Amino acid sequence: MWSKPNQGGEAPAALEVPVMILQEENGILTKTYASSIEGVVNVEIRPQVSGYLAKIFVDEGAFVRAGQTLFQVDDRTYKEQYKNAQASILAAKANLSNVKIDLDRKKELVSNKLVSNLQVDQAQATYEGAQAALAQANAVFETAKINLEFCTIKAPVSGTIGRIPYRLGSLINPAAVEPLTLLSDTHAVFAYFSMSENDFVNFQAALPGNSVAEKLKQAAPVTLKTANGQDFPHLGKLMLLKVNSTRIQVRSVFGQNLKTRKDNYEQVTQGK
Repeated sequence: MWSKPNQGGEAPAALEVPVMILQEENGILTKTYASSIEGVVNVEIRPQVSGYLAKIFVDEGAFVRAGQTLFQVDDRTYKEQYKNAQASILAAKANLSNVKIDLDRKKELVSNKLVSNLQVDQAQATYEGAQAALAQANAVFETAKINLEFCTIKAPVSGTIGRIPYRLGSLINPAAVEPLTLLSDTHAVFAYFSMSENDFVNFQAALPGNSVAEKLKQAAPVTLKTANGQDFPHLGKLMLLKVNSTRIQVRSVFGQNLKTRKDNYEQVTQGK
């Protein structure tokens, strides 16, 4: 764009333009990665005994406390086994008492030479066998008691209930491929994501330290952007998991409740 000279031949006056003086400052560069979110503890809830699923006390997505009852297996068979084991203990105790009486009597008679030492030894062996039978009955009782307790399935940790693929009346057993549900402890969560080799090399070059572990300690905290676009209010810490030829597996931990399904994908932003 040019201005036509005036008739006097003079050059046009210079135009005034605004000028800004640039100042050198530090800035933060960010990289964003898609990540998967998991609870710190993901516990598969599985039955320890076989039977029909009699009761379901929780719903999918519910938060439960450690020790809270989740499921009830039909326990009628196990109750009868428990009662039978109790009766076996009583019978073993009664037999032990009778054998002890016989042993004591023969020990008195042997002093008067009314019975032989062989008979006393036999009575002693019978008594020891009765003691072993009582111990065996106690072991069977404890097993029956444990199996009966296993019919009530409780939460081992506090967390969020996942999908429940079984319904009332389903036949369940410890060898089943699919668990009753997945219980996620979400007081803290892990965000898993992958970095390219180039990003990881640049990331290391920008941090002080002689090893990857030292460099990660100096890394800036990461932020988590949830699926709805909101920033999670707590910062996370980076942890290196695995390095292969093309991708670097990284995990960051966030110490706050974040109830999210395992297959939800969020975004992790790492500041440099």
